[in-house]
Amino acid sequence: MTRIHSVAPVILAVAGCPLMAVASSAAAEPPPTAGAAAAELSPAAGEGKQEGRPGVIVLSTIADDAVSSAYRAARNEQSTLGPEAFALRRTSSEKGGVLWALGGDDAGLIYAGLDVARQVRRGGLPAISEKTETPAFPFRALKFNLPWSTYREHETLSPHYETCRDLESWERFLDMMAANRFNRLTLWSIHPWTYMVRPRHFPEASGLSDEDLREWQSFWHALFGMARERDR
Repeated sequence: MTRIHSVAPVILAVAGCPLMAVASSAAAEPPPTAGAAAAELSPAAGEGKQEGRPGVIVLSTIADDAVSSAYRAARNEQSTLGPEAFALRRTSSEKGGVLWALGGDDAGLIYAGLDVARQVRRGGLPAISEKTETPAFPFRALKFNLPWSTYREHETLSPHYETCRDLESWERFLDMMAANRFNRLTLWSIHPWTYMVRPRHFPEASGLSDEDLREWQSFWHALFGMARERDR
């Protein structure tokens, strides 16, 4: 059993795979992005081809002083990355190869983990190539028309109602966005606030019961929380 280990309190196990990832972040309590990026490598490592000596993947933001110092010592270069950018670099030692998956920030960290997982699935750890990715546009959004309070009514919209209330569907959708480097989700309807708040001085503006409003608010909090985890 080979461990994918994080300096955050996240430890994942991968059976039969010579791969270890060390996830790190500058914060004392790293955000969910560090653990999520490392978690992406776990199933990918099991699926990918593994050859040669065990490798180590260092998955970190460049803001981590310890990782940055170790990288400078191994490569004799400074890693400079902007927001949402990431770099994959290789070094070698007597104990085996090291892949440095470095993010310019926590969003870049997620993109680095996703890219490594993709390459591992395609060709295994030895086939991972060095690269640097920097976004050309800071705002990369998808427009999503919600099926409630729509600007036009039609029977074709009603089948999507339950799907859009399903948080598991949203989780898969947000994962797809992250994998394709989208960083903003815009939700469109005529009047969304009815499903979010009850104005103190105009409570009649929301026609929902207290119980229904609480259910909607729980849904929004969960959805926005998942989105925030993928863009810290």
